[in-house]
Amino acid sequence: MFDTDKHSSESEDEAEPENVQEKLLWAAYKGDTRLIERIISNDRTIVNFSDAEGYTALHRASSEGYSEVVQMLLSCGADVHARTIDWWTPLHCACKWNNAAVAQLLLDNGAYVNAVSKGNVTPLHAAASERRTRDVLVLLLNQPNIDMSIKNNSGDTAYDLSKRHNSNAELFKLVAPHISIS
Repeated sequence: MFDTDKHSSESEDEAEPENVQEKLLWAAYKGDTRLIERIISNDRTIVNFSDAEGYTALHRASSEGYSEVVQMLLSCGADVHARTIDWWTPLHCACKWNNAAVAQLLLDNGAYVNAVSKGNVTPLHAAASERRTRDVLVLLLNQPNIDMSIKNNSGDTAYDLSKRHNSNAELFKLVAPHISIS
């Protein structure tokens, strides 16, 4: 089998797929750079293949925090703006799972910091709704074009979510002193 840095134990449902497109998504999820390189070297057009829910290899690698895989996919033409069926971008995925190094790579490659999903969720909302996302919140809140006023479909700003879900609301105060922390 292949090296799997982050996921060393495999169950039967994690077996390597036969289909080359699914194999690319699996390799990105596992962080298997050698397999990705082999697949893409045979067909570079496959880099933006998406599954039934719209997730690409870049989404998968971003969720898992594989900076090397993300860089490889981007250099092979992966779409930094790719959307799932719910309009999540790879940046949403990186931010939800506190993968700040990956989020920085995506931003450096043109990811839109205020991209909204179908639920009007931005990457900042995705990070603010999780407990252990301080690193990525610091990164996002320091982006010059961050829009903290965007409300999701429930009427919440990222700050509202942060107050409710974690102890990082004070970070918003550092960036926007006019926010009332209570």
